[in-house]
Amino acid sequence: MNDERAVAAAIHASLQGNEVTDLYTGDCRGCGECCSRFLPVSPFDRVRLEVYVRRNGIEPAEPRAEYDLLCPYLTDGRECAVYAARPEICRAYRCDRHKRGELGMFFGAECAEVTDMRELAESMASDVYRMEQGNG
Repeated sequence: MNDERAVAAAIHASLQGNEVTDLYTGDCRGCGECCSRFLPVSPFDRVRLEVYVRRNGIEPAEPRAEYDLLCPYLTDGRECAVYAARPEICRAYRCDRHKRGELGMFFGAECAEVTDMRELAESMASDVYRMEQGNG
């Protein structure tokens, strides 16, 4: 099994439990920064997206240049055009913007820290593997 399929299978398996929703609530403010990173999309995600796009009359995404990491389904208004069918990595992502003091003020850029989506996918795959081996 290649790395992409292993990560996809691990993410798919990890999202089957209810506890994932509680773990990944985050602090989303809709800035779209997390959609501007490399997004690993599993074979399951590709099929779900293709069906959703076709059924909802959304223009299918064209492959982007290698250097353009922006999700093709992020609208000009910084919203997800395929939110109901978004990839599992997007469903699991938790935005952890840094807060300062009790006022909850954010510092730096609009979204001060966005975890690399590939790092999240690899971490989730590693966690699932450890659980399957009985070491979790």
